[in-house]
Amino acid sequence: MNSMKKYIGEIEFNATKAEDFKNGTASLLPIGAKIYSVKKRDDIFIVKFDNVVKRYLILSEG
Repeated sequence: MNSMKKYIGEIEFNATKAEDFKNGTASLLPIGAKIYSVKKRDDIFIVKFDNVVKRYLILSEG
C-alpha cells in the first residue's frame, strides 16, 4: 500500500457539466473530501472522506 505524502487540497464544489468544473470540483466525491499525493508514485492520489479511503489514477486531459 502506498502511504500518503502530502496534502493537496479538498473538494469544494460538486458539478455535473464540464463548463462548471474548476480546481476543487468533483462530480462523484463529496464536498470536504481530502486529497493527498502518495510516496513513490506521481500518478496516484489518495482521497479520504467519511471513513472511506479511495485511490485514483491520475490521467492527463487532451
